[in-house]
Amino acid sequence: MPYVYRYIDLQKEEVCYVGKVTTYEDLGEAYNGLTKRHSQHKSDEWYKKVGDENLLLQYIRLNSHTDADILETWLIQYYDTGQLYNIAKTGWGEPSIDLSLCIFGKWRNFRQSTFENQQEIHKQLCDIADGLWKQTEGLVFNVDYALESFNKRVKELQSDLIKAHKISRFEMQDDFKRR
Repeated sequence: MPYVYRYIDLQKEEVCYVGKVTTYEDLGEAYNGLTKRHSQHKSDEWYKKVGDENLLLQYIRLNSHTDADILETWLIQYYDTGQLYNIAKTGWGEPSIDLSLCIFGKWRNFRQSTFENQQEIHKQLCDIADGLWKQTEGLVFNVDYALESFNKRVKELQSDLIKAHKISRFEMQDDFKRR
């Protein structure tokens, strides 16, 4: 699951760093996830310079890696963070589109414990969904088997009905001949 994040320098009241991370829940761990990336930034020069107490980390959860790449690059240009910290993506040009309305009101403050709880809840929900799928899969098999048995029984009853009708018709003809 991709996230774009930003660090806000609370003293200067400006965004000083923009980045993106991805979590891979299918691996059972938050590989290079936001929690891990935040820990990694603590050893960066820019982070030490501004200081942990002066930084606010915010993030937006996105639907695709493409969205994350586009938004991260756009935000680096928009906040002009490439001059100091996002050096790798400087010089890519000024954005010709405005994505500010797409992200307005979507930033969430990062709290490590809350974020980890959200990831744990997400994992538990995935486990529940997997369990329900397995139960449903068995139910579908049972329904298919029941329908197959029902159709077989209907055909048997149709056959019996046809036989009974033929016998009945034969008996009626035989009775008619006796009269």
